Amino acid sequence: MKKTFVLDTNVLLSNPEALFTFDDNDVVIPEAVLEELDNKKHGHDQINVNAREVARKLYHLKQINSNTLFGGIVLENGGTLTICPTSKIVKKSFSEAWDNDKKDNEILKTCLSLMETKENVVLVTKDIFLGIKADDLGIKNEDYKTDSVVDLSEQYTGQLDVALAEEDFMKYNKEGIIDIQKAFVVECTNNEYNENYNFQKYPNEFLIIHNAMQYTKSTLLGKISRNGKEIEKLRYEKEHPFGVTPRNASQKFMQEALMAPVDEVPLVLIKGPAGTAKTFYSLAVALERIMNKHNNEGEFFRKILVCRPNQLMEEEIGFLPGTEKEKIGPLLRPIVDNICSLVDSNKESDEQMLQSQVDYIFDNNYIDAQAIGYLRGRSIDKQFIVVDESQNISARVAKAIVTRAGEGTKVIFCGDPMQIDNQYVTEKTNGLSYLTEKMKESPLMAVITTDESDIVRSQLAKEAVKYLENKENEDF
Repeated sequence: MKKTFVLDTNVLLSNPEALFTFDDNDVVIPEAVLEELDNKKHGHDQINVNAREVARKLYHLKQINSNTLFGGIVLENGGTLTICPTSKIVKKSFSEAWDNDKKDNEILKTCLSLMETKENVVLVTKDIFLGIKADDLGIKNEDYKTDSVVDLSEQYTGQLDVALAEEDFMKYNKEGIIDIQKAFVVECTNNEYNENYNFQKYPNEFLIIHNAMQYTKSTLLGKISRNGKEIEKLRYEKEHPFGVTPRNASQKFMQEALMAPVDEVPLVLIKGPAGTAKTFYSLAVALERIMNKHNNEGEFFRKILVCRPNQLMEEEIGFLPGTEKEKIGPLLRPIVDNICSLVDSNKESDEQMLQSQVDYIFDNNYIDAQAIGYLRGRSIDKQFIVVDESQNISARVAKAIVTRAGEGTKVIFCGDPMQIDNQYVTEKTNGLSYLTEKMKESPLMAVITTDESDIVRSQLAKEAVKYLENKENEDF
């Protein structure tokens, strides 16, 4: 049976393609949504870009159909698209506490009006409060799920604990390679011990390898080969990019993925809480490649391109006083902080010397900054693209960034899906989670997931994550 999907503004602002993703069902855009889109069309924030994209799509549909959009048109997928005026009179009364002129309430009135003549009306919204109000009025509602992946707890982490029989463990330690079929996952349930040899395996997945005879005392690190047939030793474990030494297994995995040849692993995703050196390590390897020219054979990188989905970086900065460098300085402060830590490894440089070293890196154009909104249409060759705070970008934007990568470019996404500030994405729909799940079978990607135990910023930072952030998520 056909359904009538009523789209909230936030659905279209998160993905303009949502217009065409409801198969042969009926899609309705309330007049109030049209007004909100019109108010969002100016600016360089991603939602402004998306509002203009929706406008272009609606204009194109208007041009190729003789009927007005208010009268409804047939889409290529067999469904229909209609812009629906707000009904001023509905049978169900609203609470006196609700503002009748608020756009959200006009959307609810549209749903109620449609329900008088149609059976399966569904409001599609990413707004929790609008969903609660819809429940109160008996309006079916759901989140937009097309770009959604599994819950964060079920998402691919990029690493796994496995075991080898003692003889195989010793052989791997000596030769640095072994058939993946020799490995197994230990499963202990209800006092039963089981060796699972048919566990799920992915290319470039990192492994903590245990000696089955001394499981907790004897371990090695490794990774599954790109063809998925062998376990290989880490090639770059003993490297020190830009003077940095890995402190734990997660950092060794980061180092391996970041330093791997660009033609083997051009895409790296690093997920985890603040203080686990995600951006720090990405910059360390990038600077090692660019400034110290310590590259793999045949590699050459021109510079580091840093992108941050901070709202200020998506807006015009021309009105700010000073040179371009002075304008973007506040926006790049987190990146500058990491560079300061890299160039002042012994923590003994005075402020003037430290600033001189940082200025040298920027003055020689080793690092450039770019608002994510301006990446559209570009082909970026021979660069390190570091997308910081990537949990705040949509799946659509993540796809756009990856497809901008040209020949010889390495793309690194860093972020914490537990700390999302963008109201249009969730733990299941943000770009970092989306890439993690959708590309986990690709031999061109590596994923590293850190946790609180990997925090190296300070003991206080580790305690804050333990006592404050986890409690905050529980309260929410």
